Amino acid sequence: MKDCKNILAHGESGHAHRVTVAVMEREDGLREFVGPTTVTHEEHKKIDLPSNPYVSGIVKEFDHLQDMERKVID
Repeated sequence: MKDCKNILAHGESGHAHRVTVAVMEREDGLREFVGPTTVTHEEHKKIDLPSNPYVSGIVKEFDHLQDMERKVID
């Protein structure tokens, strides 16, 4: 696993979703961390997470009309 400091993901605007605990990137590309923690982002309200193990990844959707997979952008 690779240490990602406390960054869960980078948003489209370049800002980062951060937590107050260490985040590790697994070989499969998912990021893993253990709560309790708070998720912060410059463009969103804070989210408090209880004490649990968490896995974070990129959400994808499949467009059946174009027959392609793409990243979901919020």
